[in-house]
Amino acid sequence: MRAQRIIFHAVAVTTLSALCMAQGNMGQSGMGQQGMGQGQMGQPRGTAPYNMPPSMSNDNALKSPDHEFIMKAAKGGMAEVNLGNLAQQNGGSDAVKKFGNRMVTDHSQANDQLRQIAQQEGITLPTNVDSKDERLTKMLQSKQGADFDKAYIRDMVKDHEADVAEFRNEAANGKDPQVKAWAQKTLPTLEQHLEMAKQVAGQVGADKKPGAMSSQQ
Repeated sequence: MRAQRIIFHAVAVTTLSALCMAQGNMGQSGMGQQGMGQGQMGQPRGTAPYNMPPSMSNDNALKSPDHEFIMKAAKGGMAEVNLGNLAQQNGGSDAVKKFGNRMVTDHSQANDQLRQIAQQEGITLPTNVDSKDERLTKMLQSKQGADFDKAYIRDMVKDHEADVAEFRNEAANGKDPQVKAWAQKTLPTLEQHLEMAKQVAGQVGADKKPGAMSSQQ
């Protein structure tokens, strides 16, 4: 009887030990699987999401040349109107005042046309001028008469030379039909502005810079 109890006790201890070992192995196996899961989340699973945002962000960040042209033209158009109004207020010569009035009239019309195109294509145009034009406006606000005339018209010659080049490029190489057509329609007006600015520069002496070539050369 005593021997049976001893055998029973030994069997119970052995069974209990086996159960504890089995539970321990299951726990280690579970932790190992969990660790692998974490590793997959940190590497393989992480690869897919991080591959997607760069692709999506690139699509949003890569603006077409037509879109960049529109945004720049919109800012430039607003600046021309603001500076044209300022020229009528601070200008000293009738030629500068008339030129400023022409800038307001023509660029306001071009701005309205561009705004219609942007609305049709779902593009939000900027509401503020470029920082460069903002600094120019503040500088010109401090000038009056002849000083204003020279500073303003020199910038108009330089600015319209750049504008004509950009509009010519868009008119020839634009991919968006509406934007390209608008550039083609606006280009002759900008070319007239450039010639007018050069003429006014000669009248107010803005084309005469010591040690520099004339803007008409």
